[in-house]
Amino acid sequence: MTEAEVISDISCKLTFNGQNVVHPFNQAILFQKFFIIYRNWFYKINFLHLKNIFKMTLLEISATNKTPEINFNHLTGKLLIEGWSTPEDSFKFYEPVIAWLVEYEKNPATVTEFNIKLSYYNTSSSKWILEVFYFLERINRLHPVNVSWFYDDEDMLETGQDYSSMVSMPFKFIET
Repeated sequence: MTEAEVISDISCKLTFNGQNVVHPFNQAILFQKFFIIYRNWFYKINFLHLKNIFKMTLLEISATNKTPEINFNHLTGKLLIEGWSTPEDSFKFYEPVIAWLVEYEKNPATVTEFNIKLSYYNTSSSKWILEVFYFLERINRLHPVNVSWFYDDEDMLETGQDYSSMVSMPFKFIET
């Protein structure tokens, strides 16, 4: 695969399942040692171009009929995922969320408040939501992270309890 002309702030070549993919990012994202490893997935990053140093910004993604609202504020430490999570390409949807958390982990707020209010999610979303919890678990080792899991039925309560058992952080369960 030939290298594509870089037209965004950063482009990197991802090796994904043995195939090279050139992916443009809107902002520079710095990954340690040029690798991202997510439980069962391995990504190798080769930086082709880097113009700007990543600056922490708010992460705001509007909800659609298939994707949840994401509202992450690094200044207040308030993080929100709310809605329906069944994107066709969950990696593509959750990629900016994970990239944001990579940076946030380096300099988190004194206290992080994570509110998660999912109405429904699919299997591929559950994997990325667990990744969010893994980042928050690491942050929780140095700064408190308060997780509020909102649920409206027993299935979502059980889902929250399952996530709670996979990470070392207290969860507060709130029925809506």
